[in-house]
Amino acid sequence: MGSIEINGKKIDVVGSRVLIQNGKVIVDGNTIEDKTSGDFKVVINGYAGDVECVGSVEVNGNVNGDIRCGGDIRVEGNTHGDINCDGSCTCHDVIGYVDSDGYVNLKDKTVKVKLENSDGEDTGRTIELKECPFCGSLNLCISHIDGFPVIICDQCFVEIIGPPTIDMLVEMWNKRNKGK
Repeated sequence: MGSIEINGKKIDVVGSRVLIQNGKVIVDGNTIEDKTSGDFKVVINGYAGDVECVGSVEVNGNVNGDIRCGGDIRVEGNTHGDINCDGSCTCHDVIGYVDSDGYVNLKDKTVKVKLENSDGEDTGRTIELKECPFCGSLNLCISHIDGFPVIICDQCFVEIIGPPTIDMLVEMWNKRNKGK
């Protein structure tokens, strides 16, 4: 990581894991800013690992870890981990889950979803899905209903229950979106 801007104040930092909690900004276990009240506007310039905060965060670089925030998240790079935010999410490529209470805008118009088996266990596979052909959202998930795989759009709630294999279902979903 190169620097963090907190409410416009630039601080050069070394480290990757950023935690913003209880009025403190902590990088790799070291408190770099202690502010007892008010909102943080945080901008991370450069590579980041895990990012966790109660407010919104902007990352000007790649994130190699999970992002959890209580507001919006904007990443001007790729995210190799899960994103969970109470606001909206804007970024490039994401390898992991995206769970957002607001809109999801992935600039590459595909999302990589971790594949779980019917018991909810991670299979170690990642599936690439195109945007929803009905609403354009990339807030998608793969689940199972009565033993059959299903792709669900968490924005417009359309779902497609597929043939017996995930691969066939993904092919159907992505072809259905052809031309978008």
